[in-house]
Amino acid sequence: METTGAGIPGPMDLIPRHYFFYTNAMNEPFPLKTVADTLAYFGQNMGALGPELQLLLWALIGCMILEVLLPDQSKRLTGYAALGGIAFASFHLYKIYVNGFLGVFFNETTVIDPFSIFFKALFLAAALLTVLLSLRFMEIENEQSGEYYALILLATIGMMVMVSAIDLLTIYIGLELMAMSFYILVGYLRRNRLSNEASLKIFLLGAFASGILLYGFSLLYGLTGSTQLSVLARQLAAAPAQNREMIFLAVVLVIVGLGFKIAAVPFHMWAPDAYQGAPTPITAFLSVGSKAAAFTVMLRLFLGSFVSVKGWFLVLGVVALMTFVVGNLAALLQTNVKRLLAYSSISHAAYILLGLLAGREFGGIAASSGYLLIYTFMNFGAFAVLILMRRKGIPGDQIADFNGLIFRHPVIASLMLIFLLSLAGIPPTAGFIAKYMVFAAIIKAYMAQPSAMLLTLAIAGAVAAVVALYYYFLIVKAMFTGESQAEDLPALSFSPGVTAAIVITAGMTMWVGIFPDTIMRMAAYAASNWGAW
Repeated sequence: METTGAGIPGPMDLIPRHYFFYTNAMNEPFPLKTVADTLAYFGQNMGALGPELQLLLWALIGCMILEVLLPDQSKRLTGYAALGGIAFASFHLYKIYVNGFLGVFFNETTVIDPFSIFFKALFLAAALLTVLLSLRFMEIENEQSGEYYALILLATIGMMVMVSAIDLLTIYIGLELMAMSFYILVGYLRRNRLSNEASLKIFLLGAFASGILLYGFSLLYGLTGSTQLSVLARQLAAAPAQNREMIFLAVVLVIVGLGFKIAAVPFHMWAPDAYQGAPTPITAFLSVGSKAAAFTVMLRLFLGSFVSVKGWFLVLGVVALMTFVVGNLAALLQTNVKRLLAYSSISHAAYILLGLLAGREFGGIAASSGYLLIYTFMNFGAFAVLILMRRKGIPGDQIADFNGLIFRHPVIASLMLIFLLSLAGIPPTAGFIAKYMVFAAIIKAYMAQPSAMLLTLAIAGAVAAVVALYYYFLIVKAMFTGESQAEDLPALSFSPGVTAAIVITAGMTMWVGIFPDTIMRMAAYAASNWGAW
């Protein structure tokens, strides 16, 4: 038996037999002794990162290099190259899933398990929708370029590294790759003052949050002597009493650093300005991808490595409660739809935290995973309609811009209604299923282990849903009862990419709401064999 330190079982002892690290023909672990062994080990590791390598290749060659070769009027082709990269990466991920290519790789720093496969598929779906929405939007803004699409792919790689990471350093590398890409993408409208201001704000606050997170990681390393999550879990559980306060401080620092990424209160101050100033496709990508990636790390840490640490449940519970209150009350005061959706996104972070706080044994992982997948489609759908409203000289992001939309574009108004109803959690839309999953998990946890915090959070979530219904219906009211605007307004900015994105998001929003079994099975798959490493 492999052991670490004072007889503590090593990572190989935690891997089920259907997993592998590096194997011979008999599917048994073996040490690297020959060149052939080394090549086989290298091939398995590269295969595990196949989707990420595909995205990197297409980002560098299909977007960056192709941009140099294309004339200015053909820069749009780099967007299609990005779509090609996403398609190839998706196919590779599908092959990993079909072939059961699961295991621990890169010296026990990366894992391929159902949880990582589920979220990598989510990130690729988010990247696909972002590129589809960007093809037309960036033409309107006259900012079409290959580097823009390359940054989208690089941000996706960072997210995929984060969800597979089982080592603190690997988590941080993926997080910084994602964050640096978003810092640039948020400020990509270089002639737009709001975009520049948003980029500066997210960069400064993001750098500060990353420093806090890294300090928390360094404390954990100093206290346990390892950066591997499996070793952290064992060492923290066996930590002497005199180290408990320092461990709690390290965990609080991690909560602060990751709380910024999910835009939880009181670490949310960057979100409204960043969402308003960023290109609208990037706003959608940031609200979904960055949030989901940070939540995957939180699930691995708090329901895995930190499960034995006392006190973090109360801290995260208070954060979730404040996020419910501030996110919903601030949304009531907004007249800009992008800022309203920013505060809405803050509120949704609290619902996802409910799944984390419910715990693994009560379906919390499946609930948070399912919620994030559903949130991806309904949130992208709302932003897709916003992009339709953007025309030359007309931002189209004020609630007043939606006045009388039902009379001018009844189909678009009806689709926006579907997305808003879903965000509010009204049946038969997917949003109702998302809220049902997290409420079911939190109620199961409360019934098994009664807690004032769990009960308070369940009540706060129910009240927040009612408040959210009011501010979402501010847009609905404008669309259906507002005074119709002049007929000489420019036409909505339809394009094949935007149309495809709206069809996909609307179809998924209604299909999941009416037939929820598939999404529930997918969420259960994400939670299966979780933490086997």
